[in-house]
Amino acid sequence: MKSQFHNFKLAIHHSIGARLLFYVLGTALISLIGMSYLFYKVLQERTEQAIITNLEVQVKFIEVQLARIEETMYSLASSVSVMHESSAKHTLEDYKQLAFNFYLNRPSLVVGTGFGQTPRKIDPDCQGFWHYFYTDPKDPSAVGKILPPPYDSTRYADLFVTDQYFTQTYYTLPVSQRRAIWTDSYKWYTITMVSFVSPIFSKNNDLLGIVGADIDVTELTRQIKTPLNWEHGYHVLLTEKGDLLSYPPQPEKAINIENYQQIPDISAIWDILQTHQKGFTHYNGNFWAYQRVANTKWLMLVSVPESQIILSAIKITVIGVFVAGGILMFVVISFVRWLNKRLQPILDECDRLIENNSSVNPTNTNQPRVSMNKNMDEIEVLSHSFYHMTKQLEAYFSLLEEKIRERTHELNEKNDMLLKLNQEKNEFLGIVAHDLKNPLSGILGLSQAIRENVEIFSKNEISEFSHDIEQSAEKMFHLITNLLDVNAIESDKLNSILSYVDLVPILTSLCHTYEKPARDKNITIIFEKPIEKYSAWADESMVDQILDNLLSNAIKYSPFKKEICIKIYRDKSMIYCDIQDQGQGLSEADQAKLFGKFTRLTPKPTAKEHSTGLGLFIVKKLIESIHGKVWCKSELDHGSTFTVAFPTQPPINNYE
Repeated sequence: MKSQFHNFKLAIHHSIGARLLFYVLGTALISLIGMSYLFYKVLQERTEQAIITNLEVQVKFIEVQLARIEETMYSLASSVSVMHESSAKHTLEDYKQLAFNFYLNRPSLVVGTGFGQTPRKIDPDCQGFWHYFYTDPKDPSAVGKILPPPYDSTRYADLFVTDQYFTQTYYTLPVSQRRAIWTDSYKWYTITMVSFVSPIFSKNNDLLGIVGADIDVTELTRQIKTPLNWEHGYHVLLTEKGDLLSYPPQPEKAINIENYQQIPDISAIWDILQTHQKGFTHYNGNFWAYQRVANTKWLMLVSVPESQIILSAIKITVIGVFVAGGILMFVVISFVRWLNKRLQPILDECDRLIENNSSVNPTNTNQPRVSMNKNMDEIEVLSHSFYHMTKQLEAYFSLLEEKIRERTHELNEKNDMLLKLNQEKNEFLGIVAHDLKNPLSGILGLSQAIRENVEIFSKNEISEFSHDIEQSAEKMFHLITNLLDVNAIESDKLNSILSYVDLVPILTSLCHTYEKPARDKNITIIFEKPIEKYSAWADESMVDQILDNLLSNAIKYSPFKKEICIKIYRDKSMIYCDIQDQGQGLSEADQAKLFGKFTRLTPKPTAKEHSTGLGLFIVKKLIESIHGKVWCKSELDHGSTFTVAFPTQPPINNYE
């Protein structure tokens, strides 16, 4: 009988623990299979949404770029119309200069821009002209002539002479339709181009001419971002007619402007793509999302292999099965061993009782009692096991509640951050609106006064009004320039060209530039120009902007009849420039927020000069971007000294 109990103890597969092992593992595997299917569906849904979101972002990016180009051309058309209808007589050279100014301020994707007249509409003495400036393609066959330095990367051509534009579609289409159009794509040297052309109308709606811009589509498609986790996914960009503008699997097809019909997968779903402005479909093992570009009716597609999701789901499922199965097997087997260990004292006690009973009555084995005792022991041990499981569940729920509290805390922090960002946005809009309102009101009032009294005012009075309008415009231009600088800084789009820059000529030029503003306030700028060079490793335009801001502030916040002292010196690794004023000084509270964005400090400009609150913020970001530093030492009512430190050598890691 003792041997029988030991067999029971060792034969784990006959115990309640063994059955529990099989039940739990079986149920877990079935659950994992079901969860894997649900996981696949959820992953598929999220992937589809991610694809659609990425597509919307890229389409919005393209629409914004193209809208900027359209806005620039509309502005050029408006400027031509205003010049034509003004009382002053303008020569062809004046119109050429206007075209060149817009070329210099063109959006980055524009390769060439210009405008031409309909026969004798802008200049009655000339049958036709089209002033066209474009980036030199470095090809001997390029038309026009290269401009002198510093614009020797630009060519100028009169398309009336070189292209007979009256016969070209980029002229005839907008003239016949009397509206702006986007042309079909075409190959221009090594890149793919499209053109945007728009009519120029007078205030009487007479057609004066056409403005046009040539856009580098190759560069536009190069800026389209495909997520790194899309191993074989890609974006496709087509014209409204189906000509390829971008096709990453075979870039040469886009370079040669082949049609969608040469791409079997796209050709197969082309009819579906024409039914809606945007949508999502499956074909040939791929997910396809599509959306029209509003400005041009171009079509952008995103293709992602469905196998990418399936493989991810299978991989996670297999890993989950093995990990969960291994953990469950280890836990259950450990539990069975623990269960048998706990049963051992009971079985030993049964053996002892049987032996005692056999010694008293050898003929009575008492088998029913043994069987009954064995069953009771199993149930009792299982009840203890359930008790421990209950405790584990309580611990798990406690841990879950703790995690919920942590996640709730994180969510509250995110909400606080969003509220802070929203408040910052509202403050930003309020400041911009306030700083733009006064100059705009001034321009509006002065322009109305000139228009209503043009025959009464003398030339000197009109000149004074024009000067006031120019100053108001300069204030708005300065504010907008600062806002664009801030946007470039915060978007990490600063393009610095680092080289050795001598600070002495820059300081000398700035002293000359601010000589008149300083003289107007009887301020003396003291700068003893050193003989030797002070060469820093920096971007020259950034150095000029940094020192310009600091010297401008020194003059702006200095009282009349004071001095501003500029010193330059160096040590082994840095060149230092001190700009010291005798102004109002700064309190500790003002110094703590000195380099913040839109900061309004206690000191005010002494001659009511305009301030945006962005200058020192831009200075700090620019100097840090070239590995320099800026700081201020100031005492209230005793002036301020701003020190800028420029590195003399490139960072060491540049030589790796």
